[in-house]
Amino acid sequence: MESIAEVQKIEYYYDGVTEISAGTLWEPTPKDARVVDDATLEADEVAELFLMEVYNPNKQDIACVWPYIDEQWDTRPFIYPSGAWERLMLPPLQLIRGKTVYSFGKPTSRNVLNNTTLKYKRTCVPKVLAGATAITEPFTVVMFSYVYKRPNLAGLFGTLDGSVDIVDPTLPRRVTLTKADLAGKPVTADIWDAMPGGRSQTPPKVLPLIRYATNAKAISTERDYTFDFRFDEVARVEQTMWWRTQNEVIVIVEGLGIRPHADSAYTALKIGDHYHPESKFYGKPTHNELAFGSCYPILSLDWPEFFPVPKLADPYVIFATTNGAIPAAYREDGGVVHRATGTNIAIDNVCLSLTGKLIELTA
Repeated sequence: MESIAEVQKIEYYYDGVTEISAGTLWEPTPKDARVVDDATLEADEVAELFLMEVYNPNKQDIACVWPYIDEQWDTRPFIYPSGAWERLMLPPLQLIRGKTVYSFGKPTSRNVLNNTTLKYKRTCVPKVLAGATAITEPFTVVMFSYVYKRPNLAGLFGTLDGSVDIVDPTLPRRVTLTKADLAGKPVTADIWDAMPGGRSQTPPKVLPLIRYATNAKAISTERDYTFDFRFDEVARVEQTMWWRTQNEVIVIVEGLGIRPHADSAYTALKIGDHYHPESKFYGKPTHNELAFGSCYPILSLDWPEFFPVPKLADPYVIFATTNGAIPAAYREDGGVVHRATGTNIAIDNVCLSLTGKLIELTA
């Protein structure tokens, strides 16, 4: 009997034969996938990507890895995880301490905020950006998707209500938005990529969010450093961790990690004028509750084991918008801040990671 849904694991292996120059991309095609001759879906199939792993045993300078979907959708604006050894954000399951993996969303879920897996109809391949040093040794990117036969979608997913329920239990705040084009519709191939995690969504667009950032300027002892691209505090717009009401987005922060410097004082979320949590997060290289990436130097041996990006006890919501559907009292700038103590911290010495959801309120 033919499966109505199955997990597809596709590996893309870089053999190191042709150098990936610093600052350039490795862009494999579906025909470069291991084992299968062509990873392109069949005409009667659709899929949702829910998990990625990066095997980087040779400690290559992989600045970032992200999915490229249906030969036209670059997910880098919201999927920007580090692939470098120390900052690895998508390590293989067997190398994760605690075995907690990051997932883009929950497959087959009817909940709009949970079902942020990346939807595709034909192809999904990785793009890999080399950092400041050329890549010359092998690595592997593994992509896990649920693949469905198109006629079976309605039976598996049912009908969507289109409600986007956004809850911040810490403040507390609650807002419900509606994806009117999905409300009351059964899931079919025709609306597949208009669902959350799809490229053809209409606002509000609901997307997974995972990214990292390093300080592109020195971090002062005198003010909070906001990792704001507008002020050149990060190198790329995809790394920004500070959102303003002009951005017209809602950011749900679910996970937060840091690789601090010896002169780091604290890390916190700041929404409006308030720190969250109020006690902030203390962190030093060997004493750090928000550690992610390589377990060294928290663990004394530099062996191949990694911390996942830590999940926060409760999610925090940043309503960085002027949209009238959001109560005026909720609309505030916000993001991640860091402060140095004693001595300013030089460029590229603090690295943050963040996971959650991104809701875009404009087209």
